[in-house]
Amino acid sequence: MRCNEILAVDVDLLSFKDEHVFERYSSLMIMGGNRIGLVWSFIDINERKRAEDALQESEEKLLTMRFIELVHPDDQVYNKDIVERRSQREPVPRQV
Repeated sequence: MRCNEILAVDVDLLSFKDEHVFERYSSLMIMGGNRIGLVWSFIDINERKRAEDALQESEEKLLTMRFIELVHPDDQVYNKDIVERRSQREPVPRQV
């Protein structure tokens, strides 16, 4: 028995409590115009997800540094302190 068509139906992200992330692909199998089955494929994307998160964090740090350099161009100590706080996800204090 040979399947005539396989149609990609859906793509989902499955996140588990242990922080593992999988992509799930659901494919509908059709033969002779009739639906004969559904195939699920799972792909472990933990490494890709970690790389994406690291890239986003790096971009946020860079944007923060550029903004601070515009606002306080001569204050290197202030700039370093703000970037370190941002990287630790602490709120940045506002100067009055």
